[in-house]
Amino acid sequence: MVSCLVYLKNHNTGVRLNPQSGSLIFAGFASHTMDSVSHFEIPVDDIKRAKRFYMEMFGWQISKIPDMDYHWIETVDTDHKTGTPKQPGAINGGMMLRTDPRATPTIVITVQSLDERLEQVKQAGGSVAFPKITVGKHGFYAQISDTEGNSIGLWQNAKPDC
Repeated sequence: MVSCLVYLKNHNTGVRLNPQSGSLIFAGFASHTMDSVSHFEIPVDDIKRAKRFYMEMFGWQISKIPDMDYHWIETVDTDHKTGTPKQPGAINGGMMLRTDPRATPTIVITVQSLDERLEQVKQAGGSVAFPKITVGKHGFYAQISDTEGNSIGLWQNAKPDC
């Protein structure tokens, strides 16, 4: 990380480290902690066939989520209480039937506020390709198109019931 910061500083990128929070600050952008890729989604034409392929090829565990047309993919050992991978930096994913012949795999980024991030996407030159929806009790999802036409999923976890 230090060598990356030295490079960024020496090449006038405008990126610096916030000494209080440890997060990166980008010149011209609001200071916030970086959002991370949380999972991927693979659209398929035949769930049974695709499930067999990914389980045989990569050893992934794939299970249907009750009451949803969605299958959860575990690519690594997962903490089943939190649903998060035990291996740092690893991500799991999902599989669902393809609803559009042009659909391709999508990376999904977790954000703190989906509504705020969708506004920021528009201000930065992107667009909202699929508006915010509620996904059961789990959270909220939307898809955006970046300035290059790439489709990116955005996810906001639901607040726990206390």
